[in-house]
Amino acid sequence: MKLFRGKMLDESRIMNFKMPTLYQCATLCLSIQPCMSINFHRGQNMCVINDKADHGQLTTDSSGDYIERKDMPKDLNNGDCETDTCNEKEICIDNDDDTHSCIASEY
Repeated sequence: MKLFRGKMLDESRIMNFKMPTLYQCATLCLSIQPCMSINFHRGQNMCVINDKADHGQLTTDSSGDYIERKDMPKDLNNGDCETDTCNEKEICIDNDDDTHSCIASEY
């Protein structure tokens, strides 16, 4: 993954999720069609889904990381979520330990 450490994209947020890892945030992005990039706030474990991708417009934020969807490995969401048991108002997120979590969606 091409990661911009200490950088964030402003003005393109479409939703936020509390999430323990950057990996899970990237997996979530790949499962949401309008996601073009993510910001991940390390100190707050906050995943920000963006509807734009423009690494030329990044601002400095020492606790943030930015990744564009096109730079995420496509196999991130090929885990336990293929047998997804989440309801229609939840989004399935693969965990690192071959399990999955159902995250409430505002989308």
